[in-house]
Amino acid sequence: MLDEVDVVTHIEPITDAIKSLEQKLDLFARSLEEWIDATIQRLEMRMNPRHATRPLQTADNRDAHPTGRCPRYADAIARAVQIKVMGLCTRCLQARHAADCGVRCTICGAEHNMLLCPTRAQYHGGPKLRKVRLTS
Repeated sequence: MLDEVDVVTHIEPITDAIKSLEQKLDLFARSLEEWIDATIQRLEMRMNPRHATRPLQTADNRDAHPTGRCPRYADAIARAVQIKVMGLCTRCLQARHAADCGVRCTICGAEHNMLLCPTRAQYHGGPKLRKVRLTS
């Protein structure tokens, strides 16, 4: 009978410690799940096309290239003129939107789309052109 009492006395603190560890692991697992969900959400937002990458619907955009890679309107001034002609918002490049458009330039913070930013060329090196291999 003494042996049983000794076993209970020694096992009880161990089971309490195991229960405590189990609670801590559950809490850790929940916080890790929340962190993973938040990270996935951020990644999905980054992967979704933004206004700046959506193609403008013009007659000469047959291949539906992104606005930032348009060979015809390669600089900010040409894009701004075309966007004005099309009657689009200079912030979100959309025809219809709320009166107070919240889009701001991610380069300089001004109230225009980053594709219309005059300082964009110095950060991005201007429009990206494809390299053509010459064969002899």
